[in-house]
Amino acid sequence: MTESTLPGRRLDGRLRGLAGNGLVPAAIAAVLLGVMLVRAQTPPVDVLRYAGYLAVLVVAPGFVAWRWLVGVGALGEDLATGTAAGLAVELFAYQGAAALGHPGWYVVVPLALLGCGIAVPSLRRGVFRRGSARFGPGASWLTAASVVAGSAFLSLRSFANSPLVDGYPRGTYVDISFQLSLAAEAKHHFPMTTPYAASLPLHYQYFVYEHLAAASWAAGVDLPVVVTRLFVFPLVALGVVLAVVLARRLGALGWLAGTAAVLAALSRSWPASSWNVVDIAYLSPTQAYATALFGALAVALVDGLRGRFSGVRPWALVALLLAASTASKGTVLPLVMGGLAVVLVIALVRRANRMPALVALLLAVVAWAVAYVAVFAGTSLGLTVSPLHLIRGANVELFGHGIGLVPLLLVVLLSWAAPLLGALVLVWLDRLEPATTLVAAMAVGGAVAALLFGQASHSESYFVRTAAVLGAAVAAAALQRSWRAGRWWRAATAVLAIAVVATVGVRAVSAPAAVWTGTVAFRTQPTPARYTGVSADEVNAARWLRGHAGVDDLVATNQHCRPLVAAVGATCDRRAFWLAGASERRVLVEGWGYTDAARAYAAARGGNGRLSGSFPDQRLLDANDTVFRRPTATAVAALRDRYHVRWLFGIGLAPRVRVHLDQLATARFRSGDVVVYELNR
Repeated sequence: MTESTLPGRRLDGRLRGLAGNGLVPAAIAAVLLGVMLVRAQTPPVDVLRYAGYLAVLVVAPGFVAWRWLVGVGALGEDLATGTAAGLAVELFAYQGAAALGHPGWYVVVPLALLGCGIAVPSLRRGVFRRGSARFGPGASWLTAASVVAGSAFLSLRSFANSPLVDGYPRGTYVDISFQLSLAAEAKHHFPMTTPYAASLPLHYQYFVYEHLAAASWAAGVDLPVVVTRLFVFPLVALGVVLAVVLARRLGALGWLAGTAAVLAALSRSWPASSWNVVDIAYLSPTQAYATALFGALAVALVDGLRGRFSGVRPWALVALLLAASTASKGTVLPLVMGGLAVVLVIALVRRANRMPALVALLLAVVAWAVAYVAVFAGTSLGLTVSPLHLIRGANVELFGHGIGLVPLLLVVLLSWAAPLLGALVLVWLDRLEPATTLVAAMAVGGAVAALLFGQASHSESYFVRTAAVLGAAVAAAALQRSWRAGRWWRAATAVLAIAVVATVGVRAVSAPAAVWTGTVAFRTQPTPARYTGVSADEVNAARWLRGHAGVDDLVATNQHCRPLVAAVGATCDRRAFWLAGASERRVLVEGWGYTDAARAYAAARGGNGRLSGSFPDQRLLDANDTVFRRPTATAVAALRDRYHVRWLFGIGLAPRVRVHLDQLATARFRSGDVVVYELNR
């Protein structure tokens, strides 16, 4: 027996191989994320169920799909891109099952795909091949550390402010109630409508809510726990890892590839919008979901433009990811189409091969056109051409017009220096190579679009947030490439390094303390004044309704202003969504914030999401409110027969109203000042 074949040496080599593949650091990161979730009041059994759902119904089937359609690469890379493919497979399988009236049956598709990957010899050979390249230990550990640190910051900023009380967030940021209401709608209905104003259509980026609903069905976990705890860490981790995968595609090697993870998880841009995939992930599930799909789509497009696709099957995967991106976030496809258009123009000028870019662009345009008509119904979600709207908003919010637009714009551009300079460096070094140009153009396009367009709630910032995974990748790759390009490029490397350190410095220093607090010393914090609060009586009544009302039953309520922990101005805030989310039932009229009419009203007055105007159907609203103010047999019959309402959910009703409703309907549940009535047929 030679020295190299001794058992101890063989074991040591295998351990180094696992570390190089990223399995050991990934496992450690997964354990720490699980600890954070448990410390943040997530039931341990729910954490395990959700982990099992992800592994069996998302990661494994997606890995099979990626290797079957695209081919075999590094294990860690294929797992990351395959997970995004698994999300796309899950999405369309869920839509099909929901359309048949049995949403939980969607699991048949991913399980069948996984079974084929194991049983079919040709697929099995690809699935179980090791692959050639590895992440390397430096990139693997840096990526795992970035995921853990970014998740710790997220937990302390979001979970701690929104504690779970008996599995429900009784005090939370208003948008979380909005997310929960849409997830509940996706769980029980297809096609979806606006659950908190059931007469209004839903023209919104709703695919992530179908993912949340699918997860709740498959994992057997209560929807509030999925929405307020479990969904976010996996999507954040996937976005960070895909930034590293893309950086490697662009030429980053070794630990420098892991710099992309640091930027994606810990960068801090100031003051307008952050090139970061973590900060907004909890409050915006649409952004977290879109980041995962967009990262994998960018990787696939890079491979396609570089001629690495063999046959038609890889383009089917591109089409799948494009289709899944259509209603994931409205900012994705414009960046893809813009970047591909730039690549195609350059190919035409150079008389180079333009077929890959043309095919990809045609697929993207078709996907966008279908979404524009079928999902958004020709609306723009309030987005208009309004140069520097983002900068003006930051100026007012932070300084009260204390700084001019031009100086503030320069500050913003300096804070965006790492991704923007990285994109320019890569394009120059690669002499407009198509794949590099595409990623750089999409990254820069995110900044250009954020500065060119405007939206009442400053949602133009999501162009930058969508491009964050690309910005992290180009900055990391540019660090590597500029250093290797020769001594004349060392100055560019130094500038890039300074920009990277400037954007992550403070968070990198405080990351160990954040991880310690998130895993060991986690404490809930007082609910901020801007958060929505509901009482225990209200939650109990909503949960009773969830358990006793049919999924197609319609509810009417007398509350159309969101409950506030502290008043926000003197006007009524129409962003009332909590009842539709907590009861998982459609409400005739709860609030009407974030509807098409509300967005148009806010945009016309230069306001934010609290400005909602009047309800579009005043006759319906009057019929609803009359029952809770001056109930008569005629009013109750109109609500029941004309608008098909089955349940009344009254909060703080006047004593005389209760007396009349007790005679006109059946009181089925009382808790404090909340009464749930069933209308007699």
